[in-house]
Amino acid sequence: MYAPVYDRLCGWLLLILGVSGFVWGHLGQWMELQPVESALSAALGLTALSGARARRRSAALTALVVGLALFLWGLAGVLSPGQMWLRGLGETQPLESLLRFLGGAWGLYVAVQDVVTWRKASAQPTP
Repeated sequence: MYAPVYDRLCGWLLLILGVSGFVWGHLGQWMELQPVESALSAALGLTALSGARARRRSAALTALVVGLALFLWGLAGVLSPGQMWLRGLGETQPLESLLRFLGGAWGLYVAVQDVVTWRKASAQPTP
C-alpha cells in the first residue's frame, strides 16, 4: 500500500542526488559525492522509480531491495565513518550515514507492512 509512495519519494531523491553528484560533484558544503557514489545513487533511484510504476507486489519487492541497499550503505558509514568498505565511496559524514540508515529501515518496514497487509486481505473470505 505504501511501497509505491516510498519508491517514488526515495527514487526521486536518490536520482537527484546522483545527477547532482555527476554534474557538480558535491551538494553544497554538506556532501562530497564521488563518481561511484553518484552512480550508485542514480541506479538505486532509477530502480525505485521503476518499481513505483509496477504492480503492488513488485513495488514492495523494490522497496525491500532499495531499503536493504540503503540500510547496509548507511550501516557501513555508521560503523566505519572514516574508511568505507567499498572503494570509491569516499568518507561519509555521520548525518548522511544516518539518513541512509533511516531511509533503508523505512523501506524495509514499508515492504514488510505491505506484504502483511496483502496477506491479511487475501486470507479474508469474500462475502
